[in-house]
Amino acid sequence: MELNYFKDCLFDLINECDSLKIADIDVQDRDDTITVTVEDGSIFEIKCRSIRETDLPHPAAERHFYS
Repeated sequence: MELNYFKDCLFDLINECDSLKIADIDVQDRDDTITVTVEDGSIFEIKCRSIRETDLPHPAAERHFYS
């Protein structure tokens, strides 16, 4: 799975999570970070990096997004 595909999936998961009460999501593709601001004013940064990539998407991700 490529890093960009993983970041896209992670963004979708965060965006769809109602219990987080998200005010804003900012993606910095160049820095491979996702910054999440929640309604109470807390801000969290998620740094993504690949340790090892393959050419194939993860089977669970394929089932979730393409079925």
